[in-house]
Parts: sequence; structure tokens; C-alpha cells
Amino acid sequence: MKVIIGSEKSKIPREFNKFMSNGDNKTHLIELISSVLRSNYLQILNKLQCSTVCFSREDITYCLQQSVVSVSNELASNQEEIDTKVIPHCSNSLNANEASKCILRSPSGDTDIFVLA
Repeated sequence: MKVIIGSEKSKIPREFNKFMSNGDNKTHLIELISSVLRSNYLQILNKLQCSTVCFSREDITYCLQQSVVSVSNELASNQEEIDTKVIPHCSNSLNANEASKCILRSPSGDTDIFVLA
């Protein structure tokens, strides 16, 4: 089932699991989320009460900060699971921003990230 979500105002498909089982749908959704985050970075940082938020796709990393959205490829990875991507992101953030802490949240209660950290 291939569905194109055109904007952040699009409705979520009723059969979301089927929607997410299509690789093209996932890729397009990630691109849309990335675009919305970059366009609204100040609101995102304020809402999350963070000074920096970084996220990556396979080929590129975006770091949202109060003054700029930077782009690099230093955290590029083809890992599909977030568990293995979150640790390099935290390490990079701590080193690059001289931050004293990196907060990891797992609303699902996933213990894999906790064990890796």
C-alpha cells in the first residue's frame, strides 16, 4: 500500500501498520518530518526545552540550535534501529556543544537504549 502524505496537515492513514510496511512511505514520511522540524526549529527547541536537537537520515545529519540549523554527514548511518544510532548522537552532542548532559527519553519503556548507554 503506497500512500503519499503531502504535508503536515495530511491525515494519518487508517491502516498505519500497512502504511509503514512500505519503504517508500517511510522514506517520504521521514523527509516530511525532517522538513517540518527544520522549518519550525525554534518552536521545537522551546517546546522540548533543549539547546540542541540532532536527527539523521541515512545520508545526512541535521542539528537544530537557537541560532542555526546545521547540516553534516558525520553521523550518517544506514542503521535501521534507533537503538544503535542514539549513542553516537549523544556522544557527538556532548562533545560538540560542551554540554554537561544528554537526556534520553523512551516513552515506550524500551530498555535496549538504557542497556547500550
